[in-house]
Amino acid sequence: MSLLAKEKYLFPIPKNGRLFARFKKDDKNKLYLSKGEVIALNGRAGGLGCWSGMTSTYRTMFITSVLFAGFDYQTEIVSRMVIITILSSIIEFVVYPIAGMMISRTRTRIGRYRPYGLLLTLPLSLSGALMFISPPGMDLQQKIIYVTVVTSAFNVFNLFINLAFNLVQVNTPNDKERGKWIAFSGIMQTIGSVVPLGAFKVLSYFIPEASIFTVLGIMFAVVMMVTYYMFFGLCKERVEYTNKKLNIKTGVLDPYRHKPFLIYTIAQLLRTFAAFTGIATPFLAAVVLGAENAILFSLPTGAGTAFGLVLCNIMIRKVKPLYLMRGIGFYSAAVGLALTVIGPFAGIPFYILYFMYGITYGFHNVLPNVIVADIYDYLEWKTGFRLEVSGTILSNYLQKGVTTLRDSLFVVMLAWAGYKVPQAAGETIYQANLANQQSVGRILMFYAVGIPGIFFLIISILYFFIDIEGKKKEEMRQALVEMRKRYKAENPSEAA
Repeated sequence: MSLLAKEKYLFPIPKNGRLFARFKKDDKNKLYLSKGEVIALNGRAGGLGCWSGMTSTYRTMFITSVLFAGFDYQTEIVSRMVIITILSSIIEFVVYPIAGMMISRTRTRIGRYRPYGLLLTLPLSLSGALMFISPPGMDLQQKIIYVTVVTSAFNVFNLFINLAFNLVQVNTPNDKERGKWIAFSGIMQTIGSVVPLGAFKVLSYFIPEASIFTVLGIMFAVVMMVTYYMFFGLCKERVEYTNKKLNIKTGVLDPYRHKPFLIYTIAQLLRTFAAFTGIATPFLAAVVLGAENAILFSLPTGAGTAFGLVLCNIMIRKVKPLYLMRGIGFYSAAVGLALTVIGPFAGIPFYILYFMYGITYGFHNVLPNVIVADIYDYLEWKTGFRLEVSGTILSNYLQKGVTTLRDSLFVVMLAWAGYKVPQAAGETIYQANLANQQSVGRILMFYAVGIPGIFFLIISILYFFIDIEGKKKEEMRQALVEMRKRYKAENPSEAA
């Protein structure tokens, strides 16, 4: 028998000697995902993008202009909407650790994550559709109760589903294959997020505005349901788990004893402040151009983000994600500094640089998701457990606290910038700030790109201290292969 025959290649070798199959059955580069799984992975990203775009753009608009239309109790509505938000946050705060530990301890024949996705996708979609339906015959108090119940139910179902999305981390043992499709799904999610905008515009020619919210809400709830069922139905879990019981200390606290996870968590918290771009840009646009022209500021960064997503997906095939992450922060800081110097009144050079700055977000929408997959592999290597669910419990609370701090701080920063709110009836933000437009505009420009650029630079420097490449990564791969073989032998009935 020939040496090649002994190696058991996946496909026979033709007489001309060319190898159509380059990998052995046990090779680390073997591809696992079927075409159906690839379609389902990207369909899930597109469906998630559609629903996120629908809720972030039209949810509040539907509540204020349709659900509560005809009521004069604006102050009551506002105050009770705050209560609704607080109650939903409290429920999520309580349920999250319970859900995390439940999923972490789940063992079934079809895996850890898939049962929750298959069970809860339907109620999630139903509650999502109800979020855009205004029941007839209800008074104000009844509608407030309706919104509270529906929103809370959706948030709980969505919490479980978001945790179950960690299926993408264990869909394939091949880290390169996993990284490739995680990166590409970022493009699909971005494309999906703009679909509701186009759909709303098209429907506005045919049906009344109040009805468009309900039609689109139901339509994208169905899209979400179909794509999620495809994802959880077709995508398999191919990474075996230990049958040891996971305790709270190991699942929640131990990940922070390991440098890669600790650095990643700190970087993600700092990224919250880098999100000043999204918060400050609407105010910047209102001061410089007027609120009605704000889209002129959104288009360059949006186009830059889309270009960055495509560019990142191309570069990630040749350059390691960790190396790209270490470099993108220096780029962000340089472009942010240039924008701060020229200011928002520089015309074409400003829009070109603003497009270039948007590229940063394209990279940051992809790279952390790819890198964290390797970090969870690292934690499995060091602890013996898959911690992608339980490991996020504490960081989730920290994230909420930092987000609240950021939003509160920005209100104060607006006052420091000299920003003025309209005083007279009919006065616009543009008119209120016209006297100090140059100074206010430049300061808001610094808030929108200068401060985020600084944080992106710090984040890139932090990633120099994450070392999961080269010999260490190869050692980790080999160890995980042996560990998972042992888990599979211990739990043959759970093998995917």
